[in-house]
Formats: sequence, structure tokens, C-alpha cells
Amino acid sequence: MFTYNMEYRENILFIRLIGSLNKYTIKCLSDELENIVYNLGIYNIVFNFEQLEEIDKQATKKIVEWYNIIRNRKGVSLACGLNNVVKRKNLLRYMQEINNELCAIKMINWNN
Repeated sequence: MFTYNMEYRENILFIRLIGSLNKYTIKCLSDELENIVYNLGIYNIVFNFEQLEEIDKQATKKIVEWYNIIRNRKGVSLACGLNNVVKRKNLLRYMQEINNELCAIKMINWNN
């Protein structure tokens, strides 16, 4: 089972991933992200993997695609809670890891 919750604060969209993210469940998340990012003009995203139990190759690729979309929009995309994620190395090739969401707020607002 997979679920997620999103919160927008301090000019950052926080996406907390919970459960199992795979090729079947990533579609729902990606569709909602597309709607939110383009319609609301989101430029900064933090993916929180703390409660994610597993992630497959297709879902990892889609997360990296979102990293690239945000980067092309001149925004920042970060990851936190990657300690228990199997595909950690694959994600860290692209995304910068931070300790927690509070650190993300400090880092992004400091850079702006």
C-alpha cells in the first residue's frame, strides 16, 4: 500500500512518501505533482522518504525526472529520510540529501 501527503510552506512543497512506491503507485503521485507544479508555480520540492518502505526502479526514475523538472525551472529539489531506502545511491546521484524538513527550509531560504 502507498500513500503520501503534501504540505506547502515557506515556498516549498513537502511530499511525504509512505509505504511502497512502485511503477503502479508512482503514476498517481506524478499526475498530482504535474498538476500542482505547473498550475501553482511550484519551484522547490522536498521528498521525504522517512516512512517509505520500498521503492522500485521505475519509481526511482520518476523521482529523478521530477528532480530534473524542478532544476530546469530554476528551483531546488531535495531529499530527506533516505536512510532506509534501498535505492538510496541511485537517488543521491542526482538529489542532495538533507537531515530533515527544517534543514530544507533553512537551506532553500538561505539560498534565495
